[in-house]
Amino acid sequence: MILEDREARYYRQIELNKQYKKPIVVVRINYPGKKDNYIVNSVFHLLDVELTYLYKEVIHQSEGPVLIGVVDEDPIKLKIYGIDLENAPLGRLIDFDVYDSNFNQISRLDIGLPPRSCIICEDNAHVCIRSMKHSLSEVENAFNSIFIDYVSNILGKFAGESLLEELLLDPKPGLVTPTSNGSHEDMDFDLMKRSIEALDFTAI
Repeated sequence: MILEDREARYYRQIELNKQYKKPIVVVRINYPGKKDNYIVNSVFHLLDVELTYLYKEVIHQSEGPVLIGVVDEDPIKLKIYGIDLENAPLGRLIDFDVYDSNFNQISRLDIGLPPRSCIICEDNAHVCIRSMKHSLSEVENAFNSIFIDYVSNILGKFAGESLLEELLLDPKPGLVTPTSNGSHEDMDFDLMKRSIEALDFTAI
């Protein structure tokens, strides 16, 4: 099924290329194995691909969610933008492909960069995939770990900001505020603020 869906997507890209004669971007999640799961869908929805599209569609098939967009932009600039996304923490879990107006795929080598590295061993990712250097469970665990670390950092940031916002709220009868210790003899605003800042919320 996945091969048929991949082929259908390829012909859809060709169709859009002929129709618009403009560069095409394709963004998909490179999760191993079955792609219809919570993590794949969450990563896709967390992506922030800020481009101005002449046309855009999202396909949901056995490949998981795939964004196909037509963009009136220099394909080299698009590839550099895509690589910046791929190099971001969550971007390690996506593939950002770019095709020029003649439907030639732009690679990292075309802009003088080495091939993408493996998320496990940092060797050439394509070599690891073709040689099946890593087991399915190893790749899944690496993917899941990157996702969990990313979400933990976001939730930790929100948790810290929420505690600081609550601390700044004034008045709060009986509680510590910027102007009162409330009912606490062993706590004041500065001590509580330092306590919040010392916490590692990503370890929760």
